[in-house]
Amino acid sequence: MSKLYLKPNTILEPLLWNWHAWSHLMSPLTASMHIKNRHLRIMQRFVETGSKPQVKNQKFEGGPVVQLDGSFARDVERLLNKTLDECQDLIALAEGIEDASQKVLEPAGKTLEPLYDSLQPAVKGLLELVYNLDFQPGLKFYESLVWQDYYSTQPQAIALSQIHSDRRPFILGTPVLSTADNLVLPLPFASSIIDDIQRSTQHGIERQTLLDQLQLDPSQLDSLLRFFSTEPIATRHKRYDGEGVRVRYYGHACLLIESKDTAILIDPLISYDYPAEIERFTYSDLPDQIDYVLITHAHQDHFSIETLLKIRHRVKNIVVPRNNRGDLVDPSLKRILQHMGFANVIELEEMDQVPLPHGEITAIPFIGEHAELDIQTKLVYNVRLHGRSYFAGADLNNFDGDVYRRSFRKLGEIEVVFIGMECDGGPIHWLYGPLITRGYDKEATRSRTLSGSDCAKASALIESIGAKHAYVYSMGEEPWLNYIMNINYSPEALQIIESDRFIRQNQQNGLHSRRLFGKDEWLFS
Repeated sequence: MSKLYLKPNTILEPLLWNWHAWSHLMSPLTASMHIKNRHLRIMQRFVETGSKPQVKNQKFEGGPVVQLDGSFARDVERLLNKTLDECQDLIALAEGIEDASQKVLEPAGKTLEPLYDSLQPAVKGLLELVYNLDFQPGLKFYESLVWQDYYSTQPQAIALSQIHSDRRPFILGTPVLSTADNLVLPLPFASSIIDDIQRSTQHGIERQTLLDQLQLDPSQLDSLLRFFSTEPIATRHKRYDGEGVRVRYYGHACLLIESKDTAILIDPLISYDYPAEIERFTYSDLPDQIDYVLITHAHQDHFSIETLLKIRHRVKNIVVPRNNRGDLVDPSLKRILQHMGFANVIELEEMDQVPLPHGEITAIPFIGEHAELDIQTKLVYNVRLHGRSYFAGADLNNFDGDVYRRSFRKLGEIEVVFIGMECDGGPIHWLYGPLITRGYDKEATRSRTLSGSDCAKASALIESIGAKHAYVYSMGEEPWLNYIMNINYSPEALQIIESDRFIRQNQQNGLHSRRLFGKDEWLFS
């Protein structure tokens, strides 16, 4: 018998309808709206124009533009027609949602009961028409019924490819097509075969076992085997066995907090292993067992389905915020993860705690960064281990410092703080546009952005906590994140100016402070 080892620069990219899978494509409600109002429009525009003037222009890469040249127009047209054919039920669901969202405006505060008979068939029995206490009408969905009737693993697939540099097409604008460079396998995300393949990087998999599990066409064999080696891949991780705590920065908002008893990974989004100028920790630096993964919110740079499937076989528990149940804009991460094959998903609300050996995880309110939408799937976390606290603040926008003064009142001193300062974020329609069901004034909503804290807000947080270490992270500067974020700051960018000011102030006040980039490590005894 001969063993095969997955090469460490092999991507297993999860696909839904040939698009990179992220949280809004997993939930049938949000998926229906993105298919109708994003995917179809992007593909139709590309087929009609080829987008030739834009695909090579970097400023368009983070928008709804296909980063392919005109030679792919026929392939995109075939995908467009396939989507129109195979997603008729989801397109009808989106149309039903939009129709219901308009209908509830008509009674103007009177009872909504007469509207039920006029709802479109695709949404009948899946929602309740409701008012809030200010007499504003809305839709409340029965998520379990929506998933029961509309969720399918049929469109799920895994695309194997190799990465040799930090450039990948932006996920919200470009579908993944079958080419000579990849191999697209029709695998449900919950399949244990994915774990066997991912595990094989270190432990190997018998060649015949792999072939039997995948049941490939013989013509695909060579295409598959190029992603594997016959030699084992060395792991670089050495489990921390000191008396204190080791913290490692993996890029963006990803932190690994380790004691000799516990390994906690926050917002995993990790580089693959390939030669690169910028030093980084990769999957090869992860421990064999991760006791807790903590997810702060559902944005694709913090909840990466690709990364989570890559590490699923290592993860014992995954912690997520509880959602605003039944709300279109706020799908349940617990439900998504369960359909991805995660067995132990823990939902938390503000100030809930998870006990640890020699400490605990505390869920803290996460304010801002969601364009003032009523989204509850967001928490930041304080991890207390061996007498010290490490606060991962993600992209919180500290416009109400009283929230954190109250939150930390019972937690005591917080010594180490990580905070994002992407303080000039995108507009509401950049991410949530496909879900908006009623007309709105883009100019009027320009102030409602996906922004984190500026210097004044971040400084107020640090002052209220009394931290000794204050590090800026979650800035999206690492080049291997371009396919998720596509951020290219200039020295004059507001985010750089504000974070530089924050760091200078901290250093003048005697704090350890810097903006993180690439990789970093701390030992706290």
